[in-house]
Amino acid sequence: MRKLTVAAALLAARSAAAQVGTPTSIDGFELRTALFEQTGHGWQSRAGDPGQPGSERTVIWEPMFHLGVADGEWTHDATLVVDIVSAASPDALDAISTASAVNEAATLDVTSTYHAGDDRFSVRYGAHVEEPFRSIFLGGGWARDLAEKNATIAITGLVIGDFFDDIDFDGRRHDSDTRATMTLNASASQILSPTTLVDASYGLTYQRGTLETTWNSVPLAGGERGGEIFPGPRLRHALAARISQHIPETHSTLKASYRFYIDNYGLDAHTVEVAAYQYLVPWLYLRGTYRYYVQSGVDFYGEMFLFDARPRTSDSDLAPFHAHELGAKLVMLAEQSPIEFLRRSTIDASFFHYQRSNDLTVSMFVLSFGMRF
Repeated sequence: MRKLTVAAALLAARSAAAQVGTPTSIDGFELRTALFEQTGHGWQSRAGDPGQPGSERTVIWEPMFHLGVADGEWTHDATLVVDIVSAASPDALDAISTASAVNEAATLDVTSTYHAGDDRFSVRYGAHVEEPFRSIFLGGGWARDLAEKNATIAITGLVIGDFFDDIDFDGRRHDSDTRATMTLNASASQILSPTTLVDASYGLTYQRGTLETTWNSVPLAGGERGGEIFPGPRLRHALAARISQHIPETHSTLKASYRFYIDNYGLDAHTVEVAAYQYLVPWLYLRGTYRYYVQSGVDFYGEMFLFDARPRTSDSDLAPFHAHELGAKLVMLAEQSPIEFLRRSTIDASFFHYQRSNDLTVSMFVLSFGMRF
């Protein structure tokens, strides 16, 4: 007997429709906007009093546009994200010109997928542009449905090339720098019963080039500051697993996941996350999440160094810390709603609050509107 979850059934239906040879058509459109606010302090920032951690305050407004296109056996998903950033740390570099008071960035991310029976072949490509930074990326993937679509395996790869201006912590511009990132990911999912799904993944990432944040600084003995110095290429491993359980009697779904991360910089991290989905009415559900994260910090983190110490960093993101994140999301599945003119759309609102043990707080509010054609 075929044991298909709702998500698996929708995927099967979409794959089948794509193979009929239908003409090119817009599959869906989504408009999403997020407001991201961060407060806190870190030793890498100069936006503060001498000898004290500097401000890491950041405010980001992020509109996002997503377009889906069906073209016979192909589907294309394009996402355009625009970030309008106001950040304390870059502001400190431009005390005279204030060029970084507001920084705009845009990312175009496109995935084209070819559907061939139980197999799907994809190509991902795009670019990112902002005032001191440019990036291009190209990748591909393969996925196959097994056991009458009760299981799926997938392999994806991505190569990212970054090109950016070397701006030091005093605001001086030097020659351009580059960084390359290569990732390989493998994943598998299995339906255990009509209400239970498990999935797991492994990711390998290799980075080389200038990995430092060039405008970050480190406090030096004697009250001076110097630049970050990283030890060289970085190799990262991440292993994750998740179980999802639906409870038909209460129209609820529970999910629990764990992720382990380790790299050659001496950093290891553990993430535990739980999520609960509860339908309030057939067209409205509420999701609540809690996430706990703890990391050891890299071997070369410190709050003060001798002048010739290397490698070195005072970046609070690379320090030992633990963090808690709480989130809530309300989703309206408008196609089932009593409001007729909204039945081809989806609407949701979410809020997340993140608190870190080394003086960093993040709050994010997101509104989203989508339309299927």
